[in-house]
Amino acid sequence: MTESKNKLKPGLERREIEKVLESFLDLKSEDKVLAIKGDWGVGKTHLVKEFLRKNEKEYYYDSVFGVSSVDELKMKLLSNFQPVFKKEENGFLGKLTLGRSVKYTKENSEIIGKIIEKAPMIGGIVSAVTSSGISLISNIIISKLLKGQLVCIDDIERKSEKLQLDELLGFIESLVEDQKCKVILIYYEDRIYEDAKVKKILEEYREKVIDIEIKFQPSVDENFYIAFGENDPDEKFILDYLTREGIQTNNIRVLKKLQWNLKNLRPYMENYGI
Repeated sequence: MTESKNKLKPGLERREIEKVLESFLDLKSEDKVLAIKGDWGVGKTHLVKEFLRKNEKEYYYDSVFGVSSVDELKMKLLSNFQPVFKKEENGFLGKLTLGRSVKYTKENSEIIGKIIEKAPMIGGIVSAVTSSGISLISNIIISKLLKGQLVCIDDIERKSEKLQLDELLGFIESLVEDQKCKVILIYYEDRIYEDAKVKKILEEYREKVIDIEIKFQPSVDENFYIAFGENDPDEKFILDYLTREGIQTNNIRVLKKLQWNLKNLRPYMENYGI
């Protein structure tokens, strides 16, 4: 990106995030990189995936958790194509849109096949692929398949130490500049800031790479109903308790564990008239 236009927005709830996603994915939008940050367990990834599913958006997805190189990330992205599911007119879930998926698989296989055909042969067996060979293969496939596509990169704060943040952000910039992709980044910023060096890199690159930056900060109520549901027998009691005691937990994992424990303890509690 040639100029800084980072739009930093304060903490938003689920519906507000969905509106930002809708605007970002509008064909008229010139924004190319949207960063959604927030605490662990609040449902960032779930929100993005559900929004894209409901709006029938195809995309390439990968979590950077443990990824140690950009080439590894490229190959993982290519293996995590998320096609659209269509519904039949009668309301039942129809067949997967095989046309797009088959086309993707066919193109992917053909490209790799052509590269392998040109690889040096030893006794009729393809020689070991070097790191530079892997890089070449991934670059060719990226240029063929990711052109103009939507890409989601998750868990940036959990990348391997071997993968430098500036290298990762440089790759994201190349997806936008060279492949004309739109990119959604998902991460927990506080964890990144634990390392002063990494924090400095993010501060230096964010204005250049990220167009819109928002924090997902759902209320206790909205995440509570995701974890418990609105027909759970303990729903009102627990929500009243959390509200009364001022316990501000919007961590879906914590709430789901609470719901699971209550569900399994309930039969024993009933035996004691509780």
